[in-house]
Amino acid sequence: MTTDEARVDFETRNDLRLGKKHKDNKGLGRYFESPHWKALIMCYQMPGETVIKEWTYRDRACPADLAAHIRAGGKIRAHNAQFERNCFDRLAVDFGWPRPRVDQYVCTAVEAAAMSLPRALDDVGTVLQLEVRKDTKGKELIDFFSVPIRRLKKHANLPPGPIFNEPEDHPELFAEFIAYCRQDVASEAAVAARLFRLSPADQDMYVLDQVINSRGLRVDLASIDAAMEMATKARGLLETELRKITGGAVQGVNSSADMCAWLKTRGVETDSVAKDIVADLLELEDIPDDARRVLEIRQQGAKSSTAKLEAMRDRASADGRVRNAFMMNAAGPGRWTSTGAQLHNLPRPRKVFGDAHLDLDLLFDFIGTGDPEAVEFMYGPQLGQPLPLLADALKSFICAAPGYDIMEVDYSGIQNANGAWLAGETWKLEAMREIIADPSKPDMYRRTAEGVYGEPIAKSDPRRQVGKVADLSLQFEGGVAALHQMARNYGLKLHPVFPPVWAAADEERREKACKRYERCLKRREAKADVLTREGWIAGELIKIGFRAGHPAIAAAWSALRDAMRDAVNEPGRQVGVLKVQYLVAHGFLWCRLPSGRCIAYPAPKLKPMVWFEDALTKDRDCIPAEQGYARERAGEGKVKSNAPASVTALGVNNQTRKFERYGLYGGLAFQNIVMGIEVDILRHGLKKAEAAGYPAIGHIHDAGLFEVPKGFGSVEELTKIMCDLEPWAAGLPLTGAGYRGNRLKKD
Repeated sequence: MTTDEARVDFETRNDLRLGKKHKDNKGLGRYFESPHWKALIMCYQMPGETVIKEWTYRDRACPADLAAHIRAGGKIRAHNAQFERNCFDRLAVDFGWPRPRVDQYVCTAVEAAAMSLPRALDDVGTVLQLEVRKDTKGKELIDFFSVPIRRLKKHANLPPGPIFNEPEDHPELFAEFIAYCRQDVASEAAVAARLFRLSPADQDMYVLDQVINSRGLRVDLASIDAAMEMATKARGLLETELRKITGGAVQGVNSSADMCAWLKTRGVETDSVAKDIVADLLELEDIPDDARRVLEIRQQGAKSSTAKLEAMRDRASADGRVRNAFMMNAAGPGRWTSTGAQLHNLPRPRKVFGDAHLDLDLLFDFIGTGDPEAVEFMYGPQLGQPLPLLADALKSFICAAPGYDIMEVDYSGIQNANGAWLAGETWKLEAMREIIADPSKPDMYRRTAEGVYGEPIAKSDPRRQVGKVADLSLQFEGGVAALHQMARNYGLKLHPVFPPVWAAADEERREKACKRYERCLKRREAKADVLTREGWIAGELIKIGFRAGHPAIAAAWSALRDAMRDAVNEPGRQVGVLKVQYLVAHGFLWCRLPSGRCIAYPAPKLKPMVWFEDALTKDRDCIPAEQGYARERAGEGKVKSNAPASVTALGVNNQTRKFERYGLYGGLAFQNIVMGIEVDILRHGLKKAEAAGYPAIGHIHDAGLFEVPKGFGSVEELTKIMCDLEPWAAGLPLTGAGYRGNRLKKD
């Protein structure tokens, strides 16, 4: 342990609970505001000492040695230190404890996440195979002492409010609870001993991250209540219509099994009405009108807007601000995720909403009525659909405090710029610089579309949308499935794109696309069994055109794959490629970004690969050896030869949250680097804005959110600050755009 760090762990009780699985989880802000919060135990270890000491609620005063350490500016290390920070802050108010500054905290969980390890203390201990582990009995003790018990007849004389098992009544169990807390400190120490410390720059970012989380974002609670009333009424109207159409066979929008059964009676074969399936079914042209309307009702009624609004309302503190909404190093190469209200996962507004450029003040006046028929009357049957309209407007429920403005600045096409800069896609870099110098020039989406269609594309040409979707989905070695998903997000259907894309393609591309379609259809891969033949082939031709038009980016995928393989083959040798370096050391594959920050890939290994020739198409693919020989035995083709091995690593699966092995292919490595560069640029921009007096209150992917007094600063100044790049990013063509107002908005 470093000489200035004290390790600390608290156990508390409350009427509210934390954790995704608990329905009464209202977030840290509400948790620490509750009058029923109480610190029961604190175990701590002072710098340079081996003994782990304890404090309990019986002694209100902070232990003298820890208090002196805090006042002297010593560091406080904890796992998920945000929790301990809130404990100290609450005890400072309640009992006069010394309050550590934010920059005194060091978080082991953030350090673990920076190394692509699990954040949870027990999970990371398991992954690191430590002898000292988190005590698994702790959950039972927490449930016993930290959670209210059911009120019984014997409690009739007690005042209203939650009732807890009191430590005085269960001294032996409470002694076990103290031992559990002590074990957590020991387990955290064992984990910390195996982790690398954050760099000074990253530790500074962690401090700012905590400041941002403490400021919080103000939400419009009155409008949220009205919107939830409107949503309830709108869903009721939809379900009345649904019962009428189906003759009562389907009673509600969430009656999935009944809906599937009814749809089959109308010739629509489906075993699911999940969001993606419904979107796919609605793209079909040959379904009955009543079935289409049922699917539309399901699509509208299943909108998660009310859940988002409820999360905003539930997590708002007494002052109407949602705090602790962002988690650093929680996704990908150092990216943030959003927790609770999930501000990083707001639905993309419909195109009709974006094109309307609505007056937000007027819109929220109508939302404030709580009447779904009022908004439909005002905005028409398409734009004014109440539930989709509320989903469109979710971002704007975040608003400024009286006397303040919200400012948002986002980087324009940052991943596009990062990818071209990283790979050295010269034509694209020159085009971006040309556009920056003269914004009237054709934008990048038009130019990408021109590469697909082989002819100039006007600004108003709807084919520009194909360029946008291709740029956003195909840069990371994606195929038709990735293109289809992005196309759906932007309301682009691939089937109507087929005629012009087919006409623009030469015979070789057409033949290649058709053969690949037959192969994917046979294997039910890459959405070939979902899209029409023409729609799928259109997507494949767009992919082929994109790769042909981006030779440096396509070459970067294989260059990164080869560099990673070379690094794993020769641990300790630094392998340079593009603008990054790979190195295997200490059981990790490290990718050093241009900024100097590293992406970590735990436990890298090489996986044998073979060249497999498909019996039907005669195409050759590089696939895992095990899969190739299995397909050969099944008569699907032949293994022709060994291929270069692929790299695999361990990581946290974003869907299952399990720590498991995955393939690290070239496109994924390229994506990680591009997004890592984006993170570094955003971090630098947030720090510079903070220093210039623009307090950040959050961020959404590549955009920074700020709240400033009315009349302070300007969007132009803030944009310039955010786009002022560090020397390592020289030559990267980056611009930004922003606005200010009383609400956030889609801009």
